[in-house]
Amino acid sequence: MYIYIYIYIYIYIYIYIYIYIYIYIYIYIYIYIRFITLTEPRQCDGDYVYYQPLGLCFKIHVDQKTFTDAMAVCESEGAKLFIIENDHEFHYIQNVLLGVSGTVGNGPFIGLRAVGSGRAWAWWDGQAVSFFTWAWGQPDNYLNEEQCGQLTLYDTFKYNDASCAGQLSYICQRYI
Repeated sequence: MYIYIYIYIYIYIYIYIYIYIYIYIYIYIYIYIRFITLTEPRQCDGDYVYYQPLGLCFKIHVDQKTFTDAMAVCESEGAKLFIIENDHEFHYIQNVLLGVSGTVGNGPFIGLRAVGSGRAWAWWDGQAVSFFTWAWGQPDNYLNEEQCGQLTLYDTFKYNDASCAGQLSYICQRYI
C-alpha cells in the first residue's frame, strides 16, 4: 500500500515539475519575443533615425532646397517627403524639431501640397490629409504663390503653406 502512495507522490511531483518547466519556458519565450525582439532598435541607413510606432526611418535635411529638389533628394535616398497621419506623429516630429530648431531655418518642407483651385490639401502620394494643425492665420496663400506645406518655426512647427520655389530644410521618410 505504501508503494502506491510513493508512486502517486512520484507521479504528482513529476507532473508538477513538468508543468512548472513548461510554464517557465512558455513565459521565457513570450517575454523574449514580446519585449526583447520587438524593442530592439532597428537600423536605418546613413543619418536616418528609426521611428518605432510606424516602422519608418526619417531624416531632417538642414540644407535648403526647393520643394521639387527636396523631393528629388528624398527619392535619391529611397525615401519620400514626410507625411503626418495623426496627432501622435505630429507631436513626435514637433518635439524632434523643437530640439533642433536652430538648424532647420524657418521650418522644413513636408510632403503636403495644395491641389486644385479650391485649395484642398493632399500628401505627395495623393492621399487625403486626415490631420491638420495649421499655424495661426494659415493657410493664407500669400501672393497667390504658396502651394506647398512646411512645418513653421514661427508657430511651434505647425502647418504653414509656403512657396514651392522657396528654399527650406526638409524631412524625408522611408519604411523599413
